[in-house]
Amino acid sequence: MKTRHIFSYCFVIITLSLIACSSEINKTETNLIVGAKLYEHQEDFNLLFDQFNKVGINTVFASTELISNKEFMSASKNNGIKTFVILPIFYAPEALDKNAGLYAINQFGAQAKKEWVKFVCPSNQEFIDDK
Repeated sequence: MKTRHIFSYCFVIITLSLIACSSEINKTETNLIVGAKLYEHQEDFNLLFDQFNKVGINTVFASTELISNKEFMSASKNNGIKTFVILPIFYAPEALDKNAGLYAINQFGAQAKKEWVKFVCPSNQEFIDDK
């Protein structure tokens, strides 16, 4: 189990290193989606997207707050960055605070949570029906 995780982490690090170390990727030569998740950003969006372009990031998966920000969307379009919204369907800390029985359970039988990440079990039909 640990070997598989180590291999996965090494693969991601090597892939990102190759992208970052290569010259700027010509977006017309590839259909690959090279993305980043972005929950918040307080600084200049154009500078951020310029940096993304330099390392080959062509797609952003963003929070609903960023997607609703007109400056963010304008800067992403002007810099050729595709945007997709992160829909936090099973991220429901309020529901979990009210009903701990909704938690997803990990392979050790414990609640699937770490730091701020708290997810409802995606097979909980009651929660799905309520959504």
